[in-house]
This record gives sequence, C-alpha cells and structure tokens, in this order.
Amino acid sequence: LAGVLPKWPVEQVAGAEPRQVVFELEAERRVFVKQEIERKEEEKREQARKEEAKKKAKRLGEEEREQKKQEEVERERQRQEEAAREKAEHEEVAQQAEEAVQQAEAARRAEEEERKLRAVDAERGRQEQVVQELEVVGYQKLCVWNLASNPDRRLLHSDGSTISFPDDANANFCNVLTCDGIKEGIVYYEFVMHHIGDEQWCGLTTDPSQGGMRISGWNLRPAWTYYCGRRWAHTLAHKMQGVPGLHVDKKAVQSFARVVSGDVIGMLVDAQRRGVAFLRNSDLQGAFLLDSTSKPLYVITHLDAAGDTVELRANAPSYAPKAAFDAIDALFV
Repeated sequence: LAGVLPKWPVEQVAGAEPRQVVFELEAERRVFVKQEIERKEEEKREQARKEEAKKKAKRLGEEEREQKKQEEVERERQRQEEAAREKAEHEEVAQQAEEAVQQAEAARRAEEEERKLRAVDAERGRQEQVVQELEVVGYQKLCVWNLASNPDRRLLHSDGSTISFPDDANANFCNVLTCDGIKEGIVYYEFVMHHIGDEQWCGLTTDPSQGGMRISGWNLRPAWTYYCGRRWAHTLAHKMQGVPGLHVDKKAVQSFARVVSGDVIGMLVDAQRRGVAFLRNSDLQGAFLLDSTSKPLYVITHLDAAGDTVELRANAPSYAPKAAFDAIDALFV
C-alpha cells in the first residue's frame, strides 16, 4: 500500500492521516526487515566465524598431533641412536675385556710353556747327568740277578745277567730280582727270552722280598709285569687266565701279544716320573703309571718251568724305540 498510495490523490483514497499511518508502518516494516536481514547476515557471519574457528582448531589439532608425532619419532630415533651407542660402547668394553683376558691367558700359557721348557731342560740336564753316572758305573751292574739274597737260590743257575730254572722237580716256580734297583733316570731293559716252558712274568717291583718260591706270579704285589701267557699246548692257553697282558698288583689291566722262546721283551723305565712302557720285539704293547713313591724299582722275573732261561740287558735310553717314550709321555698329558 505504501508503494501505490502516492499515485492516488489524498482526497480520493484514505485521506492524509491513514496514509501517514500506512507510511509509518511501512517505515517500521522496512526497519524491521533491514534489522532482520542484518541479524541473519550477522548469524551467517557468526556461523562462518565458528566454522572457521572449528576448522582452525581442527587444523591446529592436526598440526599439533603431527608435531607430537614428529617429536615422538625424533625421540625414538634419539633413543635408538643412544641404545646403539651404548651397545657399541658395551661391545667395545666387552671386546677390550675379552682381549685383555685373551692376552692374560696367552701370557699365562707362554709363561707356563716357558716354565715347562725350563723344567724339561732341567730334567734333561739331570737325566743326562744320571746317564753319565750310569755310564761311569756301567749299565751292566743293573742287570745282575741277585742270587745271594734269594732264599731258593739252590733252584737257580746264573752267570750274572742270565738266569735259568734248570729243574722244576722241587719247586713249581721261582722269582728272581736284580741286585740293584733304580730311583732316578731312564733305563731301557731287555728280557731276552731264550726259553719259555709255560707262563712267565717279567717286569718291576718295589718289594725285593718277593724272591724265591714263596709268591706265585699271579700274586706279585706291588708289581708291574708283562705276563707272557700260557703255551699254546696248555689247556688254559685260550682262556682268560692264560691270555698275555700287563699285570698290575695281581690284576690283568691290558692285553699284550703272546711271548714265545726267542722273543725280546723291551721295558723302558722312567724312574723319575714313575712310568713304564713294555714292548715285544720292539713293538709297543702298552704303558702304565707306577706308584707315586720314591722306592727303588727292582727288575723281577718269574721262572715257571724247567729250562726257563732269561737274559737281562740294561741299556741307555737311546736304545729304546721312540714309541716307548711317546707312550710314557702320553701318561702325563
């Protein structure tokens, strides 16, 4: 109405006062509409500001999270680097410690080896001195059978280094020992078995009272002997009791080759280290540790049958096969 009323004269439509009211209402309407438009625009702007704030907050949150993530990644990298550095330092310290231990062990082994070499040199020097003394005295003295102190010497015949058992009519057996025992040095003995009638023992003992027919070969003690075994014609030759071997204090501890007439039993004796090695015709049979005492070692043989004859030879260590020395050395490894 307010828009069209001016086209009509006042006196024709409504009159002045109603028109004024219409115009005032229109003015109020326009003000209200304008205000409402402004309010809605402000609401839109406020909504836009809130949306922008939310977006900004979200963007800041994402950036903050990303920054925290990057910081955590950086801290983890630093932790890994620190752990790797600590591990490397630990490994280096451990390696240094290991190298120090190895060096100390190498030094200890070198010192131990040097000590052993010195001991070997000292022992070699002492052995050479003993050998020289033996050469002065003569090895021949070490292979003389002691008939004078044998209680059953009437049953035996000897010309010094050879002993025989002529007749077994009055005795089943007889033990014979050497006059002198050895307490130091190395001696290579040889038993030349000129005749074996049945079983026989050849070896060492520290008890010189075992001479005669009081103790059988099966009961020699203390003793380390090569048991020659029964003759093949004997019924026990193929049984355990007749098998040849190393006998130690009444026990068979190793198997040896059977010895027959004409064979030579070799016996390398290391009196200082208390070891013995036995051979048959220069073939090594075995080795064994003697007792740990310092008692003299006497050579002993057990004659068992009529006609048994043994010749004893005492030689310098150089006469012994290398295998005998190696066997004794192996006892102390």
